[in-house]
Amino acid sequence: MGQQLTHLGFRAALAGIAMAGFAWTSDSLAGGSDLRVFDWSGYEDQGFFKPYMDKHGSAPSYAYFASEEEAYTKLRSGFKSDLAHPCTGVTKKWAAAKLIKPLDPSRLKNWDKLLPAIKESGGVNFDGKVWMMPFDWGNSGLIYRTDKISDDKISFDLAASQEYKGKVAIPDIVTSAYAMASLAIGLKDWTKLNDDQFKAATTYLRKLHPNVRFYWSDPSQLDQALASGEVVMGWGWNQTELNLAANKTPAKMMKDVKNPHFPDRS
Repeated sequence: MGQQLTHLGFRAALAGIAMAGFAWTSDSLAGGSDLRVFDWSGYEDQGFFKPYMDKHGSAPSYAYFASEEEAYTKLRSGFKSDLAHPCTGVTKKWAAAKLIKPLDPSRLKNWDKLLPAIKESGGVNFDGKVWMMPFDWGNSGLIYRTDKISDDKISFDLAASQEYKGKVAIPDIVTSAYAMASLAIGLKDWTKLNDDQFKAATTYLRKLHPNVRFYWSDPSQLDQALASGEVVMGWGWNQTELNLAANKTPAKMMKDVKNPHFPDRS
C-alpha cells in the first residue's frame, strides 16, 4: 500500500506545511479503479495522480465526505475504503479508533523530500509511527465582505456583536469552531486548551451562535452566501477567499488577530 501511495503522486515535495494527507485504512493492495479513496470532493481531478494513471490505466474509485465527523462516523459504521484523506487534527482520534493503520515511509519514494517539520508534525508522526502521507496544506480564517466591513473594523468581537445577527457562517465542524474561538480568546494552538481556556472558548461560541445564519458543511455554501450577501463574514479555508476573488466578489481573509481575551470583556 505504501507503493500505491507513492503512485498517487501528490507531489509531496511541494507541500510546504502539511495539514492533510492520505491515511491507510485497509490491508488492500488494490490498483486501478479497484482502489477506493474516501476523500473531499475535488480531489478526484486526475491532474493530481497522473503517475497512478500511467501505471494502472484508470483512476481510483472515489467516495466523498463533507466533514471529518461524517467520515469518522461512516468508517466506524463499517464503510470500507483503502485510503482516506483526513486533516492532521483528527489522525490521533482515528488511530485510537483503529480506523487507520501506520505507513511504512521506506516505501514512499518522495518521503525524504519532505521538510522535517512536515514529517514530524504531531498529526503525522506519533506513538513512534507514521500515520499519514501529507501532501496538502492550507489555512483557515475569518473571511469578510470588504464592501460591507472595513479592514480596520473586522475582528472576532465584531463577528459576535449584535449588529451582525444572522450574518455569519461557520463550519459544522467542532475542531474548526474551537480553532476560531481559540484565536478569539488570544490563543494560537487550539489543541492545547486547558479547562479554563476551553470554557472561555465555549463562552465565545455561545455569544457568536445567535449571529450564525447557518453552519456550513461544504465550502461552496460559504462561497455562495458571501457572494450573494446572505452573510457578510464567515470562518473558512483560504480557497473561499480565492474563489471569491476570482468571481470579482469584494472579500478577503482577516490578516491580523485583534481583540484577544474576548470572554473577559463585558
